[in-house]
Amino acid sequence: MCCFAGARLEPGFDLFARLASLRERIQRARLVITGEGAIDASTLMGKGVGGVARMCRELGVPCLGLGGIVPDPERAKELFTATHAITPELAPSDEAMSRAAFWLEQLAARVAGNYRS
Repeated sequence: MCCFAGARLEPGFDLFARLASLRERIQRARLVITGEGAIDASTLMGKGVGGVARMCRELGVPCLGLGGIVPDPERAKELFTATHAITPELAPSDEAMSRAAFWLEQLAARVAGNYRS
């Protein structure tokens, strides 16, 4: 497509961010909350949640990451203001996976209690 139709390669997150006016939306926010199953090395390398956190850091907007697991919370602080995990904070891995929606709600409620203004 690049050779014959004038297409160009563009990272997926950059395309999404541009089309969604993400930078402008984040600039208007006081806090951003993101989440995924595992906030890990691939998150920090640029998956969607990591891209959001990176943009928040650039714009000075706090970004919380909620995940099933956060294997390296210290490294996650490179992008996120704070991260919180279901496992091991609230439930063992098998329980967290079998009732993910329930435990995510519990984690969100716990974290919200810490950030009330």
